[in-house]
Amino acid sequence: MKLLFVAIMFYMGCSCVSAQSMRDIWVNMPKGLIPYLDKSLRTDLIDGVKKKPYVPVKNLLGDTTRIEKMTDNYLKVRLNNKTYLQIKKINANTIAVVKSWNYPTSDSELNIYSTDWRVQKYSKIDLTLHTERPDTMQESIYNELKSLLSPYFVVFTLLEKKNDLIVDYSFPLLGKKEYERVKPIIKTKVLHWQDNGFK
Repeated sequence: MKLLFVAIMFYMGCSCVSAQSMRDIWVNMPKGLIPYLDKSLRTDLIDGVKKKPYVPVKNLLGDTTRIEKMTDNYLKVRLNNKTYLQIKKINANTIAVVKSWNYPTSDSELNIYSTDWRVQKYSKIDLTLHTERPDTMQESIYNELKSLLSPYFVVFTLLEKKNDLIVDYSFPLLGKKEYERVKPIIKTKVLHWQDNGFK
């Protein structure tokens, strides 16, 4: 009887974790991930999505934070003018979180958690920058452009409707005109969630 009781409680616990909505996930986020958004502010922010007109909140740093997109398994939040957060519920037990900065060059970090915010190990992603020469581009120009691609930052984007991760790149030493020149040779990656990671 005791074993049966333990099994039932374990099942109920798993069910509670699995049933978490995007609201639950957002509200219960550990404060340390975004120190300037406490639980009260996160609650006000997400509950305000259903109100008309939508009103963003002032975070603890005095900046404006707003939810830009929310579905049953995806959340995009503009934390301030330079920082975005994406949360994607991959399955009933796993979420992917991407935090991105624009200062002014874009940069991102990716973390995987359980839906109750325990850090999860995941397969290492190959972040190597790959290039490809367009048929119409001369070899000499291609080699010149490749020499401009270091250093680089990695920029992640979670797709709203698929369990996919876009891996793109930014270049802190390049101006806008130079970036437009190198853009045609850069190969953007689209990775799909399989087993325990984006591959």
